[in-house]
Amino acid sequence: MSGASASEYYKKLIGETLNGNYRIERMIGSGGMGAVFQATHLALGNSVAVKVLAPELASDMSLVKRFQREARVGGNLMHPNIVRVQDFGKTDEGILFMVMEFIDGETLAGKLTKNGRLSLEETIVIVEALCDALTTAHKNNLLHRDLKPANILIGKLNGREVVKLLDFGIVKLLQPDEHQSQLTAVGQVFGTPLYMAPEHLMGLTLTPQADLYSLAVMTYEMLTGALPADQEDLRKLLEQKMKGTASVTTHVADLPPALDEVFAKGLASNPESRYATANDFLQAVKDARKPDTAKLRAKEFSERATQPIEPQPAPEKASGGFFGFLKRLFGGK
Repeated sequence: MSGASASEYYKKLIGETLNGNYRIERMIGSGGMGAVFQATHLALGNSVAVKVLAPELASDMSLVKRFQREARVGGNLMHPNIVRVQDFGKTDEGILFMVMEFIDGETLAGKLTKNGRLSLEETIVIVEALCDALTTAHKNNLLHRDLKPANILIGKLNGREVVKLLDFGIVKLLQPDEHQSQLTAVGQVFGTPLYMAPEHLMGLTLTPQADLYSLAVMTYEMLTGALPADQEDLRKLLEQKMKGTASVTTHVADLPPALDEVFAKGLASNPESRYATANDFLQAVKDARKPDTAKLRAKEFSERATQPIEPQPAPEKASGGFFGFLKRLFGGK
């Protein structure tokens, strides 16, 4: 389905009622995987968000399973900073949809586009909420794998300011279960390259430190309005990330100098050199405001932060395409 025909399809959904329960009011946004609408829950009378899988993808069972898994994960992860999935269904016409709590606000990406960058205090408020959400996800054996400003909602819920993490479509279990075993082939790369950790770009085994790297990239962007690695060419992007050097004070001179050490560790090319937990990263950002504490933290910074990842053999199934290119880049045969 072309972009124009997809747009027409989504327009026709406005005013329709899905499975007798959810009346579609307006489209909030759309992308390659589908669209999100504001809808009314007819029985309760409140607003909800309805995410619809693009109709041309409904025949791709791997994508359908990912959509179902996103709904299942979002329904099971009960946390105030994670968008809650309330329902999942399929209409008689074959439309797959999930129902989520409706947040009246904007994405972090939209906020950054409008404001350029945020203050250190504003940034800490958002990072604290995201760290709480990630801590819950990681404790539940889940990696998000696609942390980026477009997947962060900032708005109001029941009159309160909230920060919400969403889109668990490519979430990954640290220990695969029967639902995931066939969804991700070894060496497959999913996510948004600018925010991905080097080992993620290389198709290597991921740990929670991959999510923490993406969190550090977003935090850097919030503080500076720039990205620590911004090359469009994937090879150059990976080379830039592997250097692991990014200074926030180069962009914003009045930021605490100790933050440069925080990002040297948070954006280290070797995952073992990064912060152990999301809360460790949050505490380091907070401590950077206090010169004495920041100096003590800086002494603890390991030299491993600038060490490159040891190249690993690429799996046979993933030897072609971009992964094969990376294998050759790092000296593979």
